[in-house]
Amino acid sequence: MVIVDNRGETQVKKPLNTIVYKKKMLSLGIVTMLLLMVAVVVPPASAVTVPAQSVFIDPTYPEPEVTNLDANDTFTVDLMVNVTSPTSTTGTGMFGYEYKLFWNTSLINLTSHTTHVPSGWDTPGNGFLVKDDTTVAGRHWYSYTCLIPALVYTGAMSLCTYNFNVTQAADPALNGTLHLMDVKIVDNTAVIFITDAGSQDGTYQVIPEFTAALIMPLFIIATSVAIILLRKKG
Repeated sequence: MVIVDNRGETQVKKPLNTIVYKKKMLSLGIVTMLLLMVAVVVPPASAVTVPAQSVFIDPTYPEPEVTNLDANDTFTVDLMVNVTSPTSTTGTGMFGYEYKLFWNTSLINLTSHTTHVPSGWDTPGNGFLVKDDTTVAGRHWYSYTCLIPALVYTGAMSLCTYNFNVTQAADPALNGTLHLMDVKIVDNTAVIFITDAGSQDGTYQVIPEFTAALIMPLFIIATSVAIILLRKKG
């Protein structure tokens, strides 16, 4: 469209539908870039098969499902137990347990933990806490035992929920381990039916600090390129 302004100068204006089309294409390009970045930052979760008679960290080893952690990020895991009956020749379920969990204090710190026991175990006279110790840096030592008439436990449940804080980034990216040790799951006949051999460590991934910092500059660059290309086509 050609028009003449009040100074007698000729100007060419693009049709409105062309401008709207370019704005739509620019918006679509920005949305596409955002979706691509999300796809890179958030990987799909992997399926993990949990065997019977085991203690494991959820999310579980060997796939680090807690990923792309940067400095000051927080994450939560559960220490799980899976018990099926029978547990031994005469045992029918879990009746007490003890374990130690270790982590790398140069990468993460424990900010809080919440322990759980099967229903009825915390009723006075049914069981008692033996140890709940986090005084040693990078270690949690926990033990709980039952007394008759408490019921044995079978099934899958969380024994403890842990909240961690990432203290520093890792360069290159590092898969840290939440390591289980001295695992003793005892049944109602005093048989230890789950040990370290039946435990699965947990993992987490800490990334270089600059990885997260580059997301916004890359987004700005991609947007600028999209605008330049649209202007050239116009």
